[in-house]
Amino acid sequence: MVALDALPAAPRRRIRWLQRLAVAAAVGAVTLLLALIWELLPARLDPARVAPASLAAPGPAGGVRNAAAGDACARQFISAWGQLSPTQRRSDLALQPLSAAALRCSAGQPGLVEAHLLRLDDGQPERYLHGETEDFATPDYLARARTALARGGPVELEAPAGRFTDRLHAVPGSQPALVLVQRYQPAAFSAAPVEAPPDAVPVAVAARQAQVLLSVLALGLVGLASVSLRWLSRSQRDYQRTLREEITARQGTALALRSEIAFREDIEESIGVGLRVVDHAGQLTYVNRAFCETSCWPRGALIGVPPPYPFWPDDQAGQLDEHLRAILAGQSRPDGFRVPFVRPDGTRWTAQVSARALGSGEGWILASTDVTSEVEAQRRIESLNEQLRQDSSIQLIGERSGELLHKLSNHSGACLLALDGVVKHLQAGRHDLLGEGVRIAGRAARHLHDIVERYRPVLRDEAAKEPSLLRDTVADAMAQVSAYAATQNVVMHNGVSAELPPITMDRLILCEVLSNLLHNAISVMDTTSITNRLVSVENYLDEDAGQVQIHVRDRGPGVAPAQREAIFERQYSTRQGGHGWGLPLCRRWVERLGGRLVVTDNQPRGADFVITLPLTSTQEACTHAAE
Repeated sequence: MVALDALPAAPRRRIRWLQRLAVAAAVGAVTLLLALIWELLPARLDPARVAPASLAAPGPAGGVRNAAAGDACARQFISAWGQLSPTQRRSDLALQPLSAAALRCSAGQPGLVEAHLLRLDDGQPERYLHGETEDFATPDYLARARTALARGGPVELEAPAGRFTDRLHAVPGSQPALVLVQRYQPAAFSAAPVEAPPDAVPVAVAARQAQVLLSVLALGLVGLASVSLRWLSRSQRDYQRTLREEITARQGTALALRSEIAFREDIEESIGVGLRVVDHAGQLTYVNRAFCETSCWPRGALIGVPPPYPFWPDDQAGQLDEHLRAILAGQSRPDGFRVPFVRPDGTRWTAQVSARALGSGEGWILASTDVTSEVEAQRRIESLNEQLRQDSSIQLIGERSGELLHKLSNHSGACLLALDGVVKHLQAGRHDLLGEGVRIAGRAARHLHDIVERYRPVLRDEAAKEPSLLRDTVADAMAQVSAYAATQNVVMHNGVSAELPPITMDRLILCEVLSNLLHNAISVMDTTSITNRLVSVENYLDEDAGQVQIHVRDRGPGVAPAQREAIFERQYSTRQGGHGWGLPLCRRWVERLGGRLVVTDNQPRGADFVITLPLTSTQEACTHAAE
């Protein structure tokens, strides 16, 4: 139903007026009911003001009681009483027709002031039909009545108080025995009319007044009903029109909503990203087709399941529960987490899981992408890189030596061929061709000189130092290990100040050192809480000492004080599967740059590798930039 306030102004006003008219009609109906009661029970409302019709005017027999007419009324009443059931005889509503008949009889009977049913066993009135004189039966009166009625036929007795004359009619078959008493005034036996009190109102006049009042009320109610029906008709038409428009609008909205829901379901079922919805307790409330196909778990086995979920590996349940609690607490990272899942057949796969709160605030939607192949490829690359790091010094010398031999062989061969050509031209007397051979030999000799000068720092173990920005170098190192950090759910933070002046260093060597330290920091945090895996690189500038400190901090188990020097020795490693080559090479390369490398504690947990390097003076940096 449409609310009344949602309707237009015109039908709303009409309906409210109709409501007021309905209230008025109800009040009129109540008034009519009260008037009807007053009309039916005049003697009960005011007995002193109600007088029988014989007091105002003589009866049909000139003011003398008509016994035959009274007996006829009595027989009609007794017959009607016999047709009532015991239940109806106790109902005021069922006895109203009998009371009305007694009232009509009193109008035609001069001097009839009361008619009631009397119980002969105890003298109690069974029912008052007309009037009430309060002249109650006495034992003597009851004895005389029983004796007279035993002789049969209606009998007349003097009322108990002696002021009225009673005519008694036996009610056959009644239990207890009942008698109909018609009580007359003694004046009814004389021809002279009886004077009525000055303020008495004849019953016939009262009845006519009641009829006039009821007629006026009926006309008023009919008019009110007519107006109400007219307004109701107009308001109903307006209401029906508004209701049809509202139904049409709502049907259109429902159709658009169904289309939107179907469209969204088609999109959700067609995308390749697995979607799950969890409530605030972690219970799964929705999974899409892509997730079911990727995980091989049926939808019925997942909906309504609380954590731990069936696709969680048993050995990773604690870590995944921690990951879920972080999401429910709103601590999910924008790039998400990489977590392991298991299929029903026991095979594992890795998912990149990102979370977003539902717009309704009733839970979270989790998007899962299968990155198993990417993770496996990254692991193979890391394995190869680890092998390369172990053999870095040998590989570096071998590669540079091979490159040097290749260049020397090419240019020395060109020089020898040019000189052989010169000799042949001299022997043949072709002096005009000697210049070309000499030029070729000279160019090859210059190339050999350039090669020697280029590889001189390497052969002498010298670093190629030049002013470089530390923040860019740290960014390059983080880029080298970013894929490995993603597989381990580690966040990296570059906290080096962009306003730091250039530092004189070999950028390639420092980048290699930083990438090695970052890789080690990521590796040692496999037991750290998934929401607490952070590696940060920050700097501390000491202009007075002319140096800068680079801090590589992790949140792993840290390094014990007894091992802080041993880890920089060759073939010493605290990691399972480590070979002890990385950190010794890092310290050696830092020392080649004129710095030092140490390790301390990171608060509240983890290790802090500190690289101290000299700063480049402003004058030297400006001179290098000018060159």
